[in-house]
Amino acid sequence: MDGGALRSILSFLANARTVAYLDDDNSWSPNHLGALLDAIQGKAWAFSHRMLVDEESGAELGVDRWDSVGPGKGRFAADGGFVDTNCLLVDKVAVGPAFGLWSDPGRGFASQRADRRFVRELMTLPYGEVPKATVRYGIRKTNILQTFIRDGIEF
Repeated sequence: MDGGALRSILSFLANARTVAYLDDDNSWSPNHLGALLDAIQGKAWAFSHRMLVDEESGAELGVDRWDSVGPGKGRFAADGGFVDTNCLLVDKVAVGPAFGLWSDPGRGFASQRADRRFVRELMTLPYGEVPKATVRYGIRKTNILQTFIRDGIEF
C-alpha cells in the first residue's frame, strides 16, 4: 500500500546516525532538525508536533491535536498512538530492526499502512519530544482533520 522498499533501503544507506523523513508536500521550520537532535539525546527516536496547513492556500489551520500527537494519545491512542513520519528523527542503530516495516504492510492487513506499522514499533522504544509544531503539514479540503478543526472535536 505504501512505496515499497525505498524508505527501508535509504534509511539503511543514510551516511548518518540519525535519519529524518520529509514528504515533498510538507516542510520543516528552520529549527526543526536542531530541536529534534536535542530531544533525541539518549533516546531511540524523537518527534515534533505539526501545524496543519490548507493545501491550496497555505493558511495555517492550527496545531494537530488529533492524529500526530505521540504515544498513547489522540485518535489512535487505542493502537498505541501515532506520529507522522515527517515529524520523526530516528537513531538508526536503535531502530534499525524496524526499517523493514516500511516495505512490509503485513499479512492480513490490507488496509494497514506501512508508516503506521513502523511508528507502532517505535512506540515501544524510549523517545524524546519537541513540544512545538516544527512541521508544516498540508491537508486537503476533504481531509477528516478539516472537520475536526471546524467542529472543535477533541479526543
